[in-house]
Amino acid sequence: MSFDEIDGSFTISKGQAYTNNLTMDAPSSQVEISGRIGLEDEDYDQHVRVIPNLSSTLPIAGAIAGGPGLAVVMLITHKLLQEPIDKLTEFEYRVTGPWKSPEVTRVDSKKTTATSENSEPTDSTAGSDSL
Repeated sequence: MSFDEIDGSFTISKGQAYTNNLTMDAPSSQVEISGRIGLEDEDYDQHVRVIPNLSSTLPIAGAIAGGPGLAVVMLITHKLLQEPIDKLTEFEYRVTGPWKSPEVTRVDSKKTTATSENSEPTDSTAGSDSL
């Protein structure tokens, strides 16, 4: 998968890299990642949300199915409802384990909460660097 934009920041402390705002935008989806990457232990403990960009295909589907008139209606609907449609189809995952063989588990997005294990360190004396 290729990405149009990758943005985010990390805090590095004691061999761990923490993020709560890594986003990757692609034509087909947006991926949001928060959690920890173990740089020394080479492991993951992350929450990943994938939001497919399904609403962008609605005007094309309307043109194929019903001609130009329906395509215009679908384009207007797309502009008004893009975010709600995309959010309805999002998927969330928990990624844990070693870099060589991570375990990816689908999670219920309604029950997902950040854990303190994935949070950035709050101790300002921990000697962290921001990238």
